[in-house]
Amino acid sequence: MIRRSGRYYLLVIAVRDLENPRESILAEVYFNSAQPLVFPLSLIRQQAEAAKILVEEFDAWTVELPTLAELLQALSGATTTIDDFISKLGPVEQWTMKSIRRFVDGPPDKPEKQVTEPSGEWIEMYRRGESEAAVTALSERLAQDPKRPAAARIYNDRGYILYDMPDRTGASIRDLERVLALHHRTLALTLINIAVAEIDRNEFAKAIQHLNDALLITHELESVGASYLRIRLLGSHLLFARREKWEQHPANVIEAAYINLAYALTKLKGHDASLEVLQEGLELLPSSVRLKHALARWHLSQRRAVLADPLYDELAKLSVDDPDLRREIEAYRTVGRKGRRFGFRRQPSTFSSYTQPGWKGSAARLSNRPGYQWFQELSQPRDVAVIHDMRPMLKIERDVRRLLR
Repeated sequence: MIRRSGRYYLLVIAVRDLENPRESILAEVYFNSAQPLVFPLSLIRQQAEAAKILVEEFDAWTVELPTLAELLQALSGATTTIDDFISKLGPVEQWTMKSIRRFVDGPPDKPEKQVTEPSGEWIEMYRRGESEAAVTALSERLAQDPKRPAAARIYNDRGYILYDMPDRTGASIRDLERVLALHHRTLALTLINIAVAEIDRNEFAKAIQHLNDALLITHELESVGASYLRIRLLGSHLLFARREKWEQHPANVIEAAYINLAYALTKLKGHDASLEVLQEGLELLPSSVRLKHALARWHLSQRRAVLADPLYDELAKLSVDDPDLRREIEAYRTVGRKGRRFGFRRQPSTFSSYTQPGWKGSAARLSNRPGYQWFQELSQPRDVAVIHDMRPMLKIERDVRRLLR
């Protein structure tokens, strides 16, 4: 029995008991949502493995469901009401049906209370770099003793701002941990903020748990948004693609959770463990700029520029709001590809012959010359594609040749 007719999202899952393979269950779960929901498959498999069951089939789609009264009227040609149907049952069945009906119908509808959340004043302050003023504004709101949902969001926002302020990390963590006990409706935001702090402390196992929890309680694709969220991206050997600490604005919980989860898994278990996470995120959000960028960085972190090329080409065609990300895309497609003329391969520098045994030059004579330390560095094998401007190298080479005469 349902309270209201309408569109529901149906999850069908078939599981088998691994301890007793003869037992299997086909479960149907209806969610009161007309939008597709997110079910993290990797997390479901992990939980099934821990429960010693096997997920054999998994599917979900949207369905139209009538109430029991509407179903009876449709079957009887509008001649039978639900009360008529119940009156024909036995005493036990009548009591059961009336109890279920009372439970489903619930109390009379009441207007929903408006949940007061922090206004956007702190967001503007934070955007302008006035972090201290934003923290003061949020502290003043807390001093007014707001109700639990509003207080939870305020603590979350204040903890977020405090995190990057000097000597305020401890206060930030305390605010975020306090939010967990309040169980507010946007708890996924706090779980991601705590996970980022754990990633920065190299506590990757804890971060992975919190990020999985955030994905588990985030149902709709666009259900939870935020003004700001921190994300961590894998660095690469390219100078303009080394930055790992990013801030997403405007932010999306699912994107941030998948990107941070991939980063933590890479650090804890290696690249192979994180690729599936990024691919799963792109299956859910195929047009996500952030997830495409994270996958491109994943390839670059392993020096697989050939696989990153099409992703950066695709990003260049999309609308990118983040100016830092736009600069990285343009730098890769211009400066980065100029170096591709020399090939992304490891080969000795042209100066290596000057450092081999038997070289007749005087090291002492060179050691006092400007650029000698750079010369020593350039004499090591390197990816020549990293060196985008060859003119300084050629000048050093000419200087060395003059000294050898």
